Amino acid sequence: MGGGTGSLPKQTSGIQTTLISELDLPVTWEEDDAIVHNVIWGFASDKLYHSYLISGCKRVTLSSLIKGQPIYVRVDAFNETGITEGEVLKVNEGDEILYDKAVLSKAHIPTLLIRIVR
Repeated sequence: MGGGTGSLPKQTSGIQTTLISELDLPVTWEEDDAIVHNVIWGFASDKLYHSYLISGCKRVTLSSLIKGQPIYVRVDAFNETGITEGEVLKVNEGDEILYDKAVLSKAHIPTLLIRIVR
């Protein structure tokens, strides 16, 4: 990627996050012209050290978060021409937590889980 001709993809928009437990955070975004998205996240706005490269869908669930830690998320868009960085968003501690028994039953598993919905 990065060797093509044409325009860079538009910045990813419509990013939504809602904590579904204290350890699980789905991230969704609007359909766009990017071929691949890179969901980058971390515990400080300048320390986004974790990432998931996603192709063919517009949703990922970040799991095994650290209870009580602030979470920062950025979604970058890729195409053949290159990368367009997204904006860094903070998931606020006061955000509503939606409890889902199916998700919570898996939350205690000590491995990093990723669920992709297409």
